[in-house]
Amino acid sequence: MFALLQRRPRRDMRLLEAVAGGSGPGVANAARQMPDGAADARFAADARTLFLAALRALDMGVVCAGALLAYWIYLGGHNPQRSEKLQLVIGCLIAANLLHFAQVYSIESLRKRLSHVQRLASAWALTMLAVVASVYFTHSAGEISRGWILLWAMFGFCGLIVVRIAGWKWLGAALSQERFLLKVAVVGEDRAADFLAQHLERSSSGDSRVVGVFNLSEVPSSAPEGARRRPGISDLLRLARRERIDEIAISMPCPESDKLGAALARLSTMPINVKLCTHIAIGEGPERMGLLLPPVAVLERPLAGWPMLVKRCMDITISGLLLIFFAPLLVMIAALVKLDSPGPVLFRQQRFGFNQNRFMVYKFRTMSAAASREDDVAQARRNDPRVTRIGRFLRRSSLDELPQLLNVLAGTMSLVGPRPHAVAHDEHYAKLIDGYLGRHRVKPGITGWAQVNGFRGETDTTEKMARRVEHDLYYIDHWSPFFDLYILARTAFVGFRGDNAY
Repeated sequence: MFALLQRRPRRDMRLLEAVAGGSGPGVANAARQMPDGAADARFAADARTLFLAALRALDMGVVCAGALLAYWIYLGGHNPQRSEKLQLVIGCLIAANLLHFAQVYSIESLRKRLSHVQRLASAWALTMLAVVASVYFTHSAGEISRGWILLWAMFGFCGLIVVRIAGWKWLGAALSQERFLLKVAVVGEDRAADFLAQHLERSSSGDSRVVGVFNLSEVPSSAPEGARRRPGISDLLRLARRERIDEIAISMPCPESDKLGAALARLSTMPINVKLCTHIAIGEGPERMGLLLPPVAVLERPLAGWPMLVKRCMDITISGLLLIFFAPLLVMIAALVKLDSPGPVLFRQQRFGFNQNRFMVYKFRTMSAAASREDDVAQARRNDPRVTRIGRFLRRSSLDELPQLLNVLAGTMSLVGPRPHAVAHDEHYAKLIDGYLGRHRVKPGITGWAQVNGFRGETDTTEKMARRVEHDLYYIDHWSPFFDLYILARTAFVGFRGDNAY
């Protein structure tokens, strides 16, 4: 149970000042004046995942380097024999598992340095004991030097400590710059929201911060006349596209299905974790107590943490290989586009990407230069006079999309995901199709589940676009590395033809 304290929790004052002054255009203008770079900040969970992944990779690197250095010093060679190589592989596999089970790969463990070193030493000692046992059970004692194993143990542990020293400095810099700080927005009504915000501030241990409290609905909260009103859901949605917000905690003193359903429907379009936090009041008057129940995750950000890292590694590896493989074809297409009609080789246009942030998409130009310069380019139709001769072939074969491999390498797109639409099309269909903006919870892709199922090219009716959105949302909810590979494999067969692509 937690007492309802009188003090207000520490908030991100810059964010609150941007929204507390009013609603409508005033808030929109305040949000637009905020720095653009904040929208591109990495989520705290993703930053932690990348940091811990780098720590794991460095650990395995020093384990291998320690074994090779010990072999070179003790045995005077740089090419271990087959038996030593086998023990090196066994040692790396055992170390990777024991270090993981020792829970040394967590921010909480790293912050407790003495305890962390003890866990590290225990895991490494058990690793070396396992290597010695492996030597005995594989009857390799006569082939492997005990001095090499002892020196490996020393060099390996020293290397792990050096990595930890560098990791602590890196962690300290990240914490001071708030890269790992979990930023939470509280949504609720009146005292219930204040109670939750105060509890989150008291129990954060410096790992999280409440950035603001927002109304569950757009109706202004009860406040004295002339006082600043509490911002609502629209303000939160607007600011979440400008500022990094990692989680949204909804405070509900009791179930209010209408308000809750409307709020969740709007928040479901954002790539942010949303948790429902309920509490019950005990007693009456200023001394009453509040019992906070365990939070329930009602919406989760897709592709967060390790899945995000796996997908990004796949994007970099495959797109890099494809750029090398298609390099001659890219040069040939560029020459044909230039010879076919005057104008630039590449067509560039702003699109909405992850979290509705704008980015510049690249394609081979398939229309006349005059049409390509238009800001609001209408979708191409059958026998469209704007499309050039080579452009018609490129569009039907999807080869005009190849330059988007550069977008993938830059991180603004992925190989697989919802196709990015022109800004005008996004704004148009967002008003007509429920859940349309939910496509922006992940990065847009060169190909996607909708495209390999025939929903590519012109969408001349709202029903066609709704079907495309339905497939995009299905992909987001059911993502896996194998699903991506399956879509890429199908793209190789269906991506080079399309009855609806003009």
